[in-house]
Amino acid sequence: MKIKCALVCESITASDGKINIMGIYDDICTEQFPFDITLFVYTKINFDPSEIGEHILNISLIDSSGIDFSKPIDAKLYAAKNDLNPTFILEQKVKFKKEGTYYIN
Repeated sequence: MKIKCALVCESITASDGKINIMGIYDDICTEQFPFDITLFVYTKINFDPSEIGEHILNISLIDSSGIDFSKPIDAKLYAAKNDLNPTFILEQKVKFKKEGTYYIN
């Protein structure tokens, strides 16, 4: 399994067989804390034919000290013979309690 693309953004929609990704974040800024936001994560994954079957993608949000600050997510993905490149989209409400650097793991 290889992650081909992973983006954190403001919104994701789908229409006419296309995925529309809006507001890709490099940084998220606010004037006050705590700060609530809904984030979308777009992930495109490539599987090898030897990896056909169900897989679990573990996603967690961690702060700069390595502490998980939200509920970890276990997402099921399925690599099929006719689709070895599934797309995974996650919508997650997040509360940032203080200023700092945060990571998606």
